Amino acid sequence: MKKIITAICIIIMLSFATVSAAGVTFTDVDRATPMGSAIYKLADKGIVIGYGDNTFRPDGYVTRAELVKMVNLVFNYTESDATNFNDVKDTDWFYPYTLIAKKAGYIAGYEDGSFRGNNNLTRQETCVIITRVGGLYELPFMQNINDEVAEWALPYVRKVLANRFMSLEEGNTFRATENITRGELAQVLASFVIDTPVITPTPSTPTSPSGPSGNGNNSSNDKDDDKVTPGDNANDNNTGNENTGNENTGNENTGNENTGNENTGNENTGNENTGNENTGNENTGNENTGNENTGNENTGNENTGNENTGNENTGNENTGNENTGNENTGNEEDEEPVLDIKKQAAVLGKIDDMLLYIRRTRFESEYEVPIINIIRSTLNSVKADADRNVIIYADDYVKTTYATDIAKAKALYDALDPTRKSDFESRLLSNFPLETVDELLYIFFDKRLEDFV
Repeated sequence: MKKIITAICIIIMLSFATVSAAGVTFTDVDRATPMGSAIYKLADKGIVIGYGDNTFRPDGYVTRAELVKMVNLVFNYTESDATNFNDVKDTDWFYPYTLIAKKAGYIAGYEDGSFRGNNNLTRQETCVIITRVGGLYELPFMQNINDEVAEWALPYVRKVLANRFMSLEEGNTFRATENITRGELAQVLASFVIDTPVITPTPSTPTSPSGPSGNGNNSSNDKDDDKVTPGDNANDNNTGNENTGNENTGNENTGNENTGNENTGNENTGNENTGNENTGNENTGNENTGNENTGNENTGNENTGNENTGNENTGNENTGNENTGNENTGNEEDEEPVLDIKKQAAVLGKIDDMLLYIRRTRFESEYEVPIINIIRSTLNSVKADADRNVIIYADDYVKTTYATDIAKAKALYDALDPTRKSDFESRLLSNFPLETVDELLYIFFDKRLEDFV
């Protein structure tokens, strides 16, 4: 019996092994499909490896144990908690991964201290976890969901949908209470795996999260911390309520979620450049433009405010007309522009939106990737400039400062044949909000949205 159990454990470990899996081939996965592309992306990074018979089984369900391992690897969580859940043994293959997940705080187990690693995960429970670790933006989601979603899960489901990690299906249904499949989860997690030199967002690390969690197919009424209970909202705090057999019905710690990755912590609020130009005190070579000598010799007479218009001053001092009021005595240098935080933040918001939807969209064609990499690199450089208090909202700052890189991206774009160019443009238009794609087209390709309408 022990040998059988050991063999089963080995098979499970192989299905989500951490060793490099570059070049692995699954007999039941088509790389050309969106789901297949995501699965192979994770496999190439060593996050998944599949089963011993060279299958991945994308329609199989995901257990809680498999989830924590994949999340740890994708988000590079490595620090372990001092204690594990009471039902996880040191011989379990997922023992080290639950220690890490517990320390990261995105999963806390059930009220009885158990983890229940073999329970399956539902789609709405997955949304809770992704919201906690993914650093999601606060984006509007205006569509109705026409099938059942638990009240505690609805804000998380809507947030995941708004950030386009998952999408509604036919008839605006979501299947929230159904178990998520391995293929579906791979598609979600692959969105966070970005090839170098792309900079991935730092995932949030919630502290002491609370609320019920995924029972999968388990019919038990026990709750754990991977769900939230009715009444939770984004401002609820854990204020010392003990779990004494009753559900935590309003104490979810959601204040540690990354809800937009806005660059609001790097703003210098004491060095604001408000963009005020010196438009009346310009030093243009210290010319006295109101006191011109137009044909009159000054031979000993200070011409300090009185224009000589044809009378030669040959010995009469102009002693009362010194130009003492027109001297540039305090305006010799332009004042330092002051940073306008609101304008700076508005531009940063647009840049973050562009980076967000680039990350959400799968640009994998050999002709698209070089263009997108230049765009990413340029936008990240602009964000770095903003961190150094460089004013980035000046007219065409990006186009002027990064003209060389933009020219490279545009040259690659212009070189595309009509079919590939149309495919690239269609991918932008179908995956980006109109305002965001309009900004990107203008900066990098000197086009506007109306050019495509």
